[in-house]
Amino acid sequence: MKKYFLFIGVALFIGVFVSSIGIAQQSTEDVVYLKNGSIIRGMVIEQVPGVSIKIEARDGNIFVYKTKEVAKIVKEPTKENPKKEIEKSETEAEKKKSPVAAGCLSAVIPGVGQIYNGDTWKGIACLGVSMTGSLMSSEEDLQIPGAIIFLGVWVYSIADAVITAKKINTGKKVGLEFKPEKDNVSLALSYKF
Repeated sequence: MKKYFLFIGVALFIGVFVSSIGIAQQSTEDVVYLKNGSIIRGMVIEQVPGVSIKIEARDGNIFVYKTKEVAKIVKEPTKENPKKEIEKSETEAEKKKSPVAAGCLSAVIPGVGQIYNGDTWKGIACLGVSMTGSLMSSEEDLQIPGAIIFLGVWVYSIADAVITAKKINTGKKVGLEFKPEKDNVSLALSYKF
């Protein structure tokens, strides 16, 4: 029984760890403000404190300035990608999911790929049913039905995780839509391109 609790703990840890990997980084560049009013954008490639600074501009040119010529050096969002665009691209990047990662996670532990994709309840259900099948297969009378349940959920979990990740990346949405209205409730299958 202890090994099953360990199994659940490892599954949850892997799910949280992998989902945290997908966080996007902000695009920034070094900006050197000179005392004469000039602004150089690019990447600082060498800095000798109190002596000089070397910056490579976006076009590949390299500039060297004495420290007494420099007013300040800061990191700023790239000029082509203003702050609002960076925030937008971060949220879009967070929505992107790797089909390979989702499939591999579900291959190792059924349901973790669904959790990675954001389908938490589906992932918990897959994990629970696969564990039930695994527990059933440990009983002598229920080995075959338990193995069938476990393998069925395992294969379903891998396929669903990969397909869902691809749909998230392409913006397609498939699922049941629950529409409560004033006098009636409708349930519809939706597919969005």
